[in-house]
Amino acid sequence: WAGGGVTWAARPEWTLGVRTVEALGLSADETELYVAGDPGLFAIPLRDAPAATVCTQTVPNSVGHFAGLELIGAASAAANGARLEATGLPPYVVCLPLASDATVQTPVAGGSLGTLCLAGQIGRFNFDIGTSTAAGAFGFDLDTQLLPRGAQPIPAVAGERWFFQCWYRDVDMGAPSSHFTEAVEVTWLP
Repeated sequence: WAGGGVTWAARPEWTLGVRTVEALGLSADETELYVAGDPGLFAIPLRDAPAATVCTQTVPNSVGHFAGLELIGAASAAANGARLEATGLPPYVVCLPLASDATVQTPVAGGSLGTLCLAGQIGRFNFDIGTSTAAGAFGFDLDTQLLPRGAQPIPAVAGERWFFQCWYRDVDMGAPSSHFTEAVEVTWLP
């Protein structure tokens, strides 16, 4: 599904039969998601996630993909409804999500095969480190009240721009290495 320039994926906890904005706890000025239901087509308003890709990779990873990253859900500083999902990763590799308030392209950062797209105070989501699935996917829910920056996590503030990227393990001609996903930019909504 697509709306407001954002692609939305169904999540198991969503109820597609809801027909009122109030039942979803959302306001009427939010992006509408059109869902085929009974009877016919109806709209479910959703908060738009104003995320854009700001940096892509130029070297494919060991499985021949350019790993992608997208923000799914509400980019609300207060709602905690956003999720970051990486795809195109090698299977069963360690992934570490990163965040910052600035972006610059640094090829082969730290000896990696990829390009680090973050700058300034780069924060690590140390408690959200994980492993990709057999299908090469990795995702986690963002806690907008505990975004990593420097020594202490800070809350997201409406109007602020943040940049996200994932670092992951990879191999280069049989030797251990690492790579990066593309990076996305998010402007937080209230």
